[in-house]
Amino acid sequence: MRRIFLVLLLLAGLVGASPRVHSFSLIGEIPAWFTDQTGLFPNGADVYGPVNLGEEYRWNIPTLHYAFDESFLNYFGQDGVAEVEKAIQIINDLPPMSEVNLANYPLHSQRVNRRASDLLMFDLKSYTLKAVLEQLGLGSPSRFVFQSRIRAPETTPPITNYLIIQRNFDPETWAPTPYINGQLWTYNDIFDNQDSVSVRSSTITEPVDPLILAEPVASLVSGLGFSVFGFGSYFTGLTRDDVGGLRYIYRPDNQNVDTLPADAIGQAGAGGGLGGSGAWTPIPAPATNGAAGGGGGVVTANGVFFQQAIRGGVDKLTFVRTPGLYQPNAYLVTNQFSETIQAVITNGVQRTLTQRVTRFLVAPDFVFSAADLTDDPDPIVLLLRRNEVATSNDGINGTVAIDGPGQFSGTANISFAKTGATLLNTSPIFLAQPDRRLSYIWGSFDGSTNDPIVYPTGSSIRDVERRVFGGR
Repeated sequence: MRRIFLVLLLLAGLVGASPRVHSFSLIGEIPAWFTDQTGLFPNGADVYGPVNLGEEYRWNIPTLHYAFDESFLNYFGQDGVAEVEKAIQIINDLPPMSEVNLANYPLHSQRVNRRASDLLMFDLKSYTLKAVLEQLGLGSPSRFVFQSRIRAPETTPPITNYLIIQRNFDPETWAPTPYINGQLWTYNDIFDNQDSVSVRSSTITEPVDPLILAEPVASLVSGLGFSVFGFGSYFTGLTRDDVGGLRYIYRPDNQNVDTLPADAIGQAGAGGGLGGSGAWTPIPAPATNGAAGGGGGVVTANGVFFQQAIRGGVDKLTFVRTPGLYQPNAYLVTNQFSETIQAVITNGVQRTLTQRVTRFLVAPDFVFSAADLTDDPDPIVLLLRRNEVATSNDGINGTVAIDGPGQFSGTANISFAKTGATLLNTSPIFLAQPDRRLSYIWGSFDGSTNDPIVYPTGSSIRDVERRVFGGR
């Protein structure tokens, strides 16, 4: 009876959802319910997990600084730098989120370079764009469109119940939807290795029509289901889903209580108080942040500074490159901006005000690097690795415990694999010669007839062809 009820509940949810042509998924700190038994991937593949509407994570500073370290430059060279910057430029070219018209963006932007596909190449620019969108708060709609929420085994009779939820939302109505970039999705099965010592379970999602290429860019970690993005695939830009998700997170009327990064101090115009003009004079941060809404600001002769306050989305994110090589122990960049916040001034009265902020960065917000990402003890070569830079602000946003909202702060390191060619031998057979080729090649390519650029820097496309095709 319980199983029948769960099925009816799920079907009722699907029937009630209005079909829409686009959608997005949100991510943040891994929720307590997102475990091995509900779809969490092993080996650190997941640094974030799916969250609900109102639980989104975001950056609350308008300018994000990025840099390349020595490992990236040595492996990818200036060609690699140029490809990463092409990806960054796609985001910088977006208008303010308050001015976004989703009709200006395509339902799919994926293309395939057949030569790069034959040579087992992954596109550096496209994977950079995927990784950056993840660190801006977007998850994979194709993975979370149908997400396992509860796995409940029973002994009498011996059955297992699965509660499936949707973490894929329409950017116009915010309703859960099974559509991704105009393409209807479903799930055809649930993976469950219930006889294993370590039980893992996950939905297996797929499009109803697998011939439609509508995968969004925000799909860095795909699920166990369908994905057409692989060797030789590349993106020409963001899709409607991607931009819709960014608009939801960073729109100015999306107001959450949060705090500025630790490297930020207040500024006020000389003699001008809040939002004044003239020389920028530092104002100390309050000793305590006080209650939600920004109470506890320090009033000085030059104005007020609120570290904690009610903030809307920054509207427009801009990435700025730090010149030269990133040196971890020799980095200092200053950034100044004005922000409009809501804060408690005195006697519990909340006001909208503008304050000036200066950041003294001792590390970039994003660092691009390269590393050996073989996974020991399993014979796996990871494509790239990211770190978590999320902090939940649930405690300062209400009285009911939820999985957000939150913010990103610190240094997001996106590290690309530089392992190189790898071969796998398996005992007790095929020990005398290479058995299986596991490796892939980083490259840069588009729809032109130009030869793909091959990495590491100094490699030749002819060398790659000889290695892949056995010297033919």
